[in-house]
Amino acid sequence: MPLRLLLPVFMVLVPCLAADKSFQKTVEPFLKANCLLCHNAKMKVGGLDLEAYGTAKTAKVALGNRETWEKVVQKLRTGQMPPKGRPMPPADQVNAITHWFEVQFARLDREIKPDSGRVTARRLNRAEYNNTIRDLLGVDFKPASDFPADDSGYGFDNIGDVLSLSPVLMEKYLAAAEKIARKGIVADPPPKPTRERIDHEQVPREESPKRDLDAKHPFPVEGDYDVRASVGGRHEALLLTLWLDGKALQTFPVITEEDTPRVSEMWVHVPAGEHQLKATLQH
Repeated sequence: MPLRLLLPVFMVLVPCLAADKSFQKTVEPFLKANCLLCHNAKMKVGGLDLEAYGTAKTAKVALGNRETWEKVVQKLRTGQMPPKGRPMPPADQVNAITHWFEVQFARLDREIKPDSGRVTARRLNRAEYNNTIRDLLGVDFKPASDFPADDSGYGFDNIGDVLSLSPVLMEKYLAAAEKIARKGIVADPPPKPTRERIDHEQVPREESPKRDLDAKHPFPVEGDYDVRASVGGRHEALLLTLWLDGKALQTFPVITEEDTPRVSEMWVHVPAGEHQLKATLQH
């Protein structure tokens, strides 16, 4: 448990200690050698007093006034400081101190918790909704005509912060979606199911053996068809096979009775057109 409590504190202190050490090594000597002669508590040349920062010992105190240090870095970078008549510090020292501040500024920026604000929930107003459906689907009707009136602000009815989404409007959206689907999807109505019956007596004997049923039948549209075969006769055990275009679909065991026909049924997907239906019986 102690390790869990101390570890986060240790992780926070490491960058602070490193910044303090580099401040004392890089910044303090530079300020004392090049800046504090003019920018001290007594003289305050240009209204700038760096004496307190030159003896701060910690980076946190030194970075307390970021605006001041940004001006210092800018003047050092452009050679405006030290002023004319004063010896210029070596370029490597200038680069070291300006780099130190830039690194610290970047670190402070990363530690700032960003405020992303809020996101406005946007929707179309009634006119925009009607125009969008018209342009997308090419249907000329106004599905938003019975939507609640849009709120307006500053004389406009398309401001995101003003247009709310109420439960009533959501219900209207769902109802409009059904209307739009009916208007936008154009298709022929499906044909009504019909029942066709083919009796053994309807098939010429030369085209079908005595025990089999073999006939051509027109299928008006492609779809799933319910095929049923009814078998009756004296009591015996048989195998009933249903065929389509010469291909066996399914075989059913059938025990026939004279008084009670046995019905076998299956669903089969058939393309549109004329097809050969066949039912065969075997022992």
